[in-house]
Amino acid sequence: MIGANSRFKILGPNLALDATWTSLTSVPSLPASHLALERRGRICRTTSAAAQWFKAQLPVAQAVGGYALLDANLAAGVTITVEANAIDAWPGLFTDAALVTWAPGRGGVLPRFFPAAQSYPWWRWSIDNPANPSGYLQLKLVFGRVWDLGEGPAPGSFQDVDPSLTTWSPGGSPSTFALPLRRRLVIPVNALAPEIVYGDELDALIEAVGTKHDVVCSLYGDAPDQDAVAIKSNRYGRFTELPEFVLEAPYYRGAFDFREVR
Repeated sequence: MIGANSRFKILGPNLALDATWTSLTSVPSLPASHLALERRGRICRTTSAAAQWFKAQLPVAQAVGGYALLDANLAAGVTITVEANAIDAWPGLFTDAALVTWAPGRGGVLPRFFPAAQSYPWWRWSIDNPANPSGYLQLKLVFGRVWDLGEGPAPGSFQDVDPSLTTWSPGGSPSTFALPLRRRLVIPVNALAPEIVYGDELDALIEAVGTKHDVVCSLYGDAPDQDAVAIKSNRYGRFTELPEFVLEAPYYRGAFDFREVR
């Protein structure tokens, strides 16, 4: 059932790719600079789980509406504080603090959206998780503009795609290269006013994201942790198709075709 908090939000494109990254600590093979690489597996790992920070410097100030942690090994009691500033000085002019009490589910995506976009060149995430049994933090960090496409899919559809490769020997024996499942989502957007379809917002979204950049999708963007359905619906990947908008006067409808990236 689609709940009251069903709002389709897209976070992207990922400004982390344009940033210069540093962290308080990191292991040499998994440095903070990995956060500027698009491949999801290029994570950063610290040498401690207590009072760690990850800092990003953008070339210029850009609008940031939220962030997401991917595949983070967070444990109970973790706190995350995000700050932003015009210079490399802390505390920043903008602060957002959260006590994270929910697991990111199979999608491995933990998003947080700000009440209003903030525009600063310097960003810092402070994460304190001293009870983490691993003794370190590891994660991928995505941040950028947030696009709100209104009340969520009615209905949406999903399909799990298995990209594993199977070959067969001449004798008929199979050999499989196993890969994790990817989720494909077809996400309708309905009752779009003409000024939204033809206005700068939707045009800017399609121009910025297209099918060439990975993004975070949240079907319950106003409360991405409200229940198991919302948590499982937070995914990271890219659009394989962009919507064709159909007029059903006085509104337009369309659908985004999204495939998860692992």
